[in-house]
Amino acid sequence: AVLTRWTGLCYPMQVVWDEVHFAGFVNGYLTGSYFFDIHPPLGKLALAASATLGGYDGKTSWATIGNPLPEESVPLLFLRGLPALQGTLTVPLVYLTARELGLSVPAALLSASGMLFDVCALVESRYVLTDSTLLLAIILQLWASVSSDRFAPLSREWL
Repeated sequence: AVLTRWTGLCYPMQVVWDEVHFAGFVNGYLTGSYFFDIHPPLGKLALAASATLGGYDGKTSWATIGNPLPEESVPLLFLRGLPALQGTLTVPLVYLTARELGLSVPAALLSASGMLFDVCALVESRYVLTDSTLLLAIILQLWASVSSDRFAPLSREWL
């Protein structure tokens, strides 16, 4: 998962696809500009936090697909790194969920391979998007739900 999600992560060094919108939201959070968005803010706030850790100030324009991004002011590794990390974590989590469901090791590996090589999940985890945040949350919830069935409700292990 690390190889597929992280290799060449900063290529291309230009605005790609829906980064126009999501990086624009990050800019809004970091500069204090007001904007309207119909989606919940958690994923974009996480992207803004990651960008802040990278030293990003939110002043670079992401307005047009194909715009080059200046390497000196855009920590693309931090902006694209959070979705890549989340996409990377989904693969072993699918394996663990499959094992919790009682699948054999080969079947669990096949399940994880499906997530590993799913082109949509792969692409969405390599750009400044919130889809990998949602996907990780869904798979984590499924794993927690399946795992919690082994323990008595409200027991120490269950909590």
